[in-house]
Amino acid sequence: MYTVNLKDIEKFHLRMLLLHVPGAKIFEELRIVEGELMPTFKEACLKLGLLQNDESFENALIEATALQMLSQLRVTFATICAYSNPTNSLALWNSHKNSMMEDFYTRDLQWTRLNIWLCYPSIQS
Repeated sequence: MYTVNLKDIEKFHLRMLLLHVPGAKIFEELRIVEGELMPTFKEACLKLGLLQNDESFENALIEATALQMLSQLRVTFATICAYSNPTNSLALWNSHKNSMMEDFYTRDLQWTRLNIWLCYPSIQS
């Protein structure tokens, strides 16, 4: 049995379809699911239920938000994107970006307060 690197997305999903769709004679037949021709092998795998949906990644990031430091949350997100091929990484980012950037907001706010405090005496005189 040959292996295919997960980062080679279309070949990986083609291999998955070859293992699960019996009797296909041409590549186009592998992309037909419930009578509908899917545009990519990946979408065919999704429609057949051969892939995880992003719900498991969403739950992992929600749990990580509650339990991890924010820098670790960013590493978790990067790891999911790099090694797990979520179907919609942009949607994952958009739903968790505020949590992942919270420490930057806090740090910038603290610097702003410090700068105002340091500059305030010179403003009064």
